[in-house]
This record gives sequence, C-alpha cells and structure tokens, in this order.
Amino acid sequence: MAQDQMTDEMLLQAQRHAAQQIDLDIQALMRAMDERNLTLKSLVSELQNETYWDRQTALRSEIDALNAQSQTDMIQIQSLVNKRNQALDMLTNLQQKFQKTLDSIVRNMR
Repeated sequence: MAQDQMTDEMLLQAQRHAAQQIDLDIQALMRAMDERNLTLKSLVSELQNETYWDRQTALRSEIDALNAQSQTDMIQIQSLVNKRNQALDMLTNLQQKFQKTLDSIVRNMR
C-alpha cells in the first residue's frame, strides 16, 4: 500500500508540474500573439496610408503571413488548453482517490 501511495504521489506531482508547464507555454504563446497583433495593426495602418502598389502588395503579403501564423498559434493554444484540462482532470481523479483512501483508513480506525 505504501508503494502505491508513493507512486500516486509521484504521479500527482508530475501532473501538477505538467499542468504548470502547459500554463507557461500558453502564456508564452499568448504574449507572442499579442506582439504579432500589434505588428499587424501597424502594418494595416501603413497599408491604408500607402499609395504605391508594389509596397501595398508587400504589406498584404506580410499581413497574410502574420495571420497564418496567428491561426497556427490559435490551434496550438487550443491543443495546450486541452492537454491542461486533461492534466487537471487527472489531478482531480488522483485527489479523489487519495480522499477515498484516507476515508477508508479513518473508517478502519473506528
């Protein structure tokens, strides 16, 4: 029983760490997207004021590339959020298991 409990505690710590790391990854992606959005805003503003066709084409290409990267990042963020939710579900299940074990021990002591 002690070995199982130790294994469960190690698993709990690993899941906690995984969830925290995923949160950090999500935050990093969100910061990158915020920076990209500022760049996009600047490029769109520049595009609206640009009169040369060649420069407009170049700006549109830059904007399209940044939009594509943003879409990729959103997919990655969604994947990370799903992984975080799975890790949190596992944490919840482990905590419930620990609680049942403790309840059982207390019942046996009575």
